[in-house]
Amino acid sequence: MMHKTLLFADICDKGARLHNQQGAKPVNADEIAVCRRWIAMFANRRRTINSGSSSYGLKHCVEEASSQSVYVSNGAFICAALEAGFTAVQCESRSPNCYFNMGTTAWRHLPVDSQGKRRGRHSNLLIPVNEKVKNS
Repeated sequence: MMHKTLLFADICDKGARLHNQQGAKPVNADEIAVCRRWIAMFANRRRTINSGSSSYGLKHCVEEASSQSVYVSNGAFICAALEAGFTAVQCESRSPNCYFNMGTTAWRHLPVDSQGKRRGRHSNLLIPVNEKVKNS
């Protein structure tokens, strides 16, 4: 069963804001930027909500795609998807995770490395701008 369609005001770093949630923080702009780049490279819009990939699983795809050790929050992925025009629907009423009208076939078709990770040849594009400056 699908639940609430989410807006930016419904999102914190942990994902969909839950009642009485402890320790929730605003979403980090650099993390959103990293997710936006991944979405631009690997996601496509679908007409229907894809309940096969949640925001939590997709955030791990973003982290995996980076050639550096990059952390992105669940909320950052949700915000980036909303900014890109995708619809976010809460997985369950008490879940911080969301489903989107997003397909990720391009990501799933990337080769897997010896550690079982997918690493695209555009991995360096996923490093936040401030990290590129530090590493130059």
